[in-house]
Amino acid sequence: MKRMLALFFACAMGLAEAAELVDGRLVVDVRTPQEYASGHVKGALSAPVDRVGDIVEQVAPDRGTPITLYCRRGRRSEQALQALQSRGYHKLENLGGLDEAVKRYGPLVR
Repeated sequence: MKRMLALFFACAMGLAEAAELVDGRLVVDVRTPQEYASGHVKGALSAPVDRVGDIVEQVAPDRGTPITLYCRRGRRSEQALQALQSRGYHKLENLGGLDEAVKRYGPLVR
């Protein structure tokens, strides 16, 4: 319930336009806002790698929240994973690139 409330308030504050739990996980797109706007996985939170820690803390303050990260190829999502680990998050997955995200979570939405 707390996670759902956090997501609701994040949406209300404009932090997470379409953020929702997908298969019980917070899916985070760490690409730029322009890349996100060109197509992203449905329900993914837009949190550019340089701001991922602050945005995820707003949306999911529980450090035990399962989080899946993706970017274009996997490099930025690895950086994001390390940034979140340094903040105490421990249920993290680097899904890699956008192709892997589409395979797991379905087609892109704009």
